[in-house]
Amino acid sequence: MGCSCFSDSELKKMHHLAHISAKDRIEYGAVIEPPCTLGPFIQGKAHEISIEKTPTSVGSAHTHPYAEAVPSVADTEDMLAKQDSRMCIIKAAFKSPDINCYTPQSPEKFQALGIMARWFKDDVKSYVQGLVERHGPEPKAETMMEKLQGMELKKRALAMRLTIERTQDVLLSRCSV
Repeated sequence: MGCSCFSDSELKKMHHLAHISAKDRIEYGAVIEPPCTLGPFIQGKAHEISIEKTPTSVGSAHTHPYAEAVPSVADTEDMLAKQDSRMCIIKAAFKSPDINCYTPQSPEKFQALGIMARWFKDDVKSYVQGLVERHGPEPKAETMMEKLQGMELKKRALAMRLTIERTQDVLLSRCSV
């Protein structure tokens, strides 16, 4: 399923999403159903959107009102968690938006990235749980920062995030629509 799989009418829908995203300054998106059609539009927030996978969806498309048409780490992690085979990012614009679609290059490498992403999330989750256990459900910001600065866990989590950022170009194939 290459970039050319989208019909002219589906590309027009993507351009429409880019236009309303540029106007409203929030993310919009939709699932991608086979062969290459967009589902109903979903409204997100300024810097995030949650697009639920359907039993038949193969991926998702969403806009970036404040960023380029490249996936964020969160976008890549979401694609991994859902095991999507396609992710399209649309740069919000009133005219000629950039649209890039991404697919996994290799199932083995993509699975390795998924494992790293889960480790990162598990590290952060266990660190936050430890803070709550020691300082209550709402620890002071200063306490959290003091604890974060000296923790090996923080170093490991940051290294993991950097690894994910650096490897997504190697693990995802990009094509412009």
